[in-house]
Amino acid sequence: MNNTQQVIKFKDEAAIQKFLQKIEVYQKNQSAQLLQIINFQIVGLELQIFLEDSSSYISLEQLIQLFKIENIYFKEGQILYIFQQILSAICSMHKQQLIHRALYPENIFFDQNFNVKIGIFSQLFCGRQQSVYDSPEFLTNKQYNQKSDIFAIGCILYYISSFQQPFPISQKTIVTGILFSSVQPIPTFYSANLYKIIKAMLNRDYKPRPEPLKLINNTIFSGFDLKKEKQDLLQVYYRLKNNKIIEIIQLNINNNDLKKLLDILLGNDLELELRISIVETELKIKLEDKYQLIYNTIINKISNSEALLCQFIDDDIQDILIQIIQNIISFKK
Repeated sequence: MNNTQQVIKFKDEAAIQKFLQKIEVYQKNQSAQLLQIINFQIVGLELQIFLEDSSSYISLEQLIQLFKIENIYFKEGQILYIFQQILSAICSMHKQQLIHRALYPENIFFDQNFNVKIGIFSQLFCGRQQSVYDSPEFLTNKQYNQKSDIFAIGCILYYISSFQQPFPISQKTIVTGILFSSVQPIPTFYSANLYKIIKAMLNRDYKPRPEPLKLINNTIFSGFDLKKEKQDLLQVYYRLKNNKIIEIIQLNINNNDLKKLLDILLGNDLELELRISIVETELKIKLEDKYQLIYNTIINKISNSEALLCQFIDDDIQDILIQIIQNIISFKK
């Protein structure tokens, strides 16, 4: 696994030692749902931290945008799977009196098996700007505790359910929006119980907000097979991703030979392995200079739309089709 390096500069060694204490606490809490600290080293007054590489993961924000573009809502069971995974990580942190305080969709990831991974929490690294996921008590400079994380998770659940923030706010009115705006209902095809839980988590007063352990034991989870919901979510993701890739390519292909190869690849008349074999063999024979123009058109199209969904870095069209093959194989599994 590759590592992601982060470098933090300090004014003196005392500050470094104080910061190392935070790292030790984090390492003791390295549950499966948290991005791991692989290693760290001190170089002068710099602390180099090597984190688990998340570059191959998809973020929750990317997943939400993919559903939103296709105008498809998450099923309630899929939302509950994500909810349960986040709660599991946060429960383990709260047991050690840690507060994450950096919970937002861009900092929550899915690995290749669609296990949820949560990014580094802000107690470990430096401060950040105000966020729509910050609790009212934090935004008003009052004392805050683990219940701030519950508020953030409530915002995330609302966003997953409705594709919009629970409070009508802009960057200039974050504090005003969170403190004074009312929470609108989520779509009616979700259960009243889900909305009730979200509203409780979004309570402006932190005291009535539910504890994470109480949430994770809520009966709302008992009506769903979360392992099945995870697999369903994984398959929907691959289907939407494949559709987007295929749509981009088909819009930019005018060559009949290549269209025939795509038809063979995407058809159902032959076994998948045989379709792949035919396409790979034909490409080796038919790959000529004229395909370079088609490839360039496709790359140009991808670079201007949804590049995050399909990163093609090779230099001929064979690699694009092989990428589609790999996606289809993953989806079939």
